[in-house]
This record gives sequence, structure tokens and C-alpha cells, in this order.
Amino acid sequence: MLFRPPSYPRKDCSLCKTFRLVISMAVLILAIASLTFDFGLLKDINFSDLFALLIGIGLLLTVSWKVWQEYFRKK
Repeated sequence: MLFRPPSYPRKDCSLCKTFRLVISMAVLILAIASLTFDFGLLKDINFSDLFALLIGIGLLLTVSWKVWQEYFRKK
């Protein structure tokens, strides 16, 4: 009875979703940083190179998806 759903249709705005995503990512980064600094875990990983690699893979995936969507997908 305490957790009764709202009686109106609830839709989250895009700003609220963005705030939730940013806050959850910040908590995740703080947790990883805490583990790294306190316990010495992940000390052999170069996070700058890992981040650059992830950005590059994301860029390639996005460009290839857009090329497929524009030129090769049957309409």
C-alpha cells in the first residue's frame, strides 16, 4: 500500500532521463576510482588508452551504421 503506482500515466522527460544517466555514470566512475585508489586494483590498466579505444570503436560503429542505413538498406 505504500508503493501504490500513480493514478495518471507517467512519462519521464528527456531531461530527467539525461540527469539519471549522468548521475549513474558519475557513481560508477567514483566506485571504480575508489577501488583503484584504495585497493590498488586496476593499476596496470592505462585508462586514457582504453577510453580512446572505446571512443574510436564507437565512432567506427556509428559511421558504419549510418552508411548501412543510408546506402545499403532496402527502402
